[in-house]
Amino acid sequence: MRKFGQNKVSLLLKKENEVWLYSYADLVTNLLAFFILLFVFAQQDQEKYSKIKHSFAKMIGQEVIAPNMPDFANTISQSIENLDLANNIAIEANHEGVSLIFQGGLFFETLSSQLTTEAEQSLQQIATLLKKIPNHYRIDVSGHADSRPVVSGSRYPSNWELSAARAGSVVRYLATQKIPTKRMRAIGYSDTQPISKKLDENRRVVIQIGKGRVP
Repeated sequence: MRKFGQNKVSLLLKKENEVWLYSYADLVTNLLAFFILLFVFAQQDQEKYSKIKHSFAKMIGQEVIAPNMPDFANTISQSIENLDLANNIAIEANHEGVSLIFQGGLFFETLSSQLTTEAEQSLQQIATLLKKIPNHYRIDVSGHADSRPVVSGSRYPSNWELSAARAGSVVRYLATQKIPTKRMRAIGYSDTQPISKKLDENRRVVIQIGKGRVP
């Protein structure tokens, strides 16, 4: 009798320890059903699929970015070539997104934050490309200066103000081209992020397209 009682207790404990398996099985089943639903939407309506995927990503605290950044960068590169801007832009891709890098001399005169005519023409074409990018992609525009100090008496007391003003000029122009302002940020980095020993190459404007929460 004692042995039978011990076996019965052990069986009850075993059943209680396995209760979590039922919840886990339900969770796996629900996830499977959800992804099947996503697949069906993807086959029928790509726009609805993108909206649902983005909503789900926000629910779990993740941002929707390009599934394959090298492919995303390649697509942008081809679009740039079609706009005849390939010689004026360097394109880089990383985990943050895709960056379009413009040499500062193309966009601005020395110590100026006023866009050149050539810069406005280039940005007008870039805006055409940006309008085709899904709304949940953020656009960060950063200005970078070289390490030479600004000339005494200049409008800008340091490269911080100059680089920030240049980024702001680009954002302001893109806004005139109907790029939603809530998707954009203007950032000035001064000379804190050099990419070359050549000073002129460090003067640049970078338009980065990638992950980030858009209001």
